[in-house]
Amino acid sequence: QLHSLHVLSSGDNRTLHLLCFLTMERIDKSVITTAKDVEAMKLIQAYADFLKRSGKIELPKMHDIMRTRVFSDYIPLDEDWYYIRCAAIARHLYMRPGVGINSLREHFGGKHRNGVRHAYHDHANGTIIRSAIHNLEKMGLVEEAKNGGRKLTKAGQKELDLIARQI
Repeated sequence: QLHSLHVLSSGDNRTLHLLCFLTMERIDKSVITTAKDVEAMKLIQAYADFLKRSGKIELPKMHDIMRTRVFSDYIPLDEDWYYIRCAAIARHLYMRPGVGINSLREHFGGKHRNGVRHAYHDHANGTIIRSAIHNLEKMGLVEEAKNGGRKLTKAGQKELDLIARQI
């Protein structure tokens, strides 16, 4: 220890960092679980159940007759589709902060099939994505990013990590 005191007084920062690194206990990274470590569908389903139980999400007026994509003919079969969409948006913002509404519309869009004509990629419904983001902002989970778009707050990241640890 006398040698380490001598090293500390010499003022060499690299040696100081090396000394501190050697004396610190190692953190077992296998115990730490984040939302990036968990399978996407399991996390989204668990977070959607959490959002539904919390009761803080306000459903859109016509959520039972809304189509999720511009080109789809039918409404979603799952009754909890709005909670699943909110959870998927929250996970997407966790993975890629600074994403805007149009990028989310692109991500949640799909193949528009036109019968005998060529198929092309079309956007998802922007009203649903906007209302989901507004609901997440009211809960304090999403905020505007500096460079545009939206990102998760620290509370939102903590909530998703907590759900990921429970899976």
